[in-house]
Amino acid sequence: METLIQIIKHKVLHGCIQIAVSAFLTYRFGLLFYEHHFTSTLFLIMFPDWILVTGMLFGLIGVWAGITTIKGTQKIWYGYLVIIVIHIFEFFVYMF
Repeated sequence: METLIQIIKHKVLHGCIQIAVSAFLTYRFGLLFYEHHFTSTLFLIMFPDWILVTGMLFGLIGVWAGITTIKGTQKIWYGYLVIIVIHIFEFFVYMF
């Protein structure tokens, strides 16, 4: 039981999870930006560049949140809160 509590409170583990999720977000938007501009792939719906760039910036903000969680300058829940808010904002950008 004690080791489970140590794993739950492990900042490096949570920081790496936050970095991985945010890096995937950045990669996804970067790849979509690349495919829109530099390939001959035909898309049914093409997102504007500002949506793709904001998605990449939000991903970088999430990576920053993960790094600060690893360093210990912010709490674990705050890093997850930043990532959740980023994903909610991205959802609303897609919808409107």
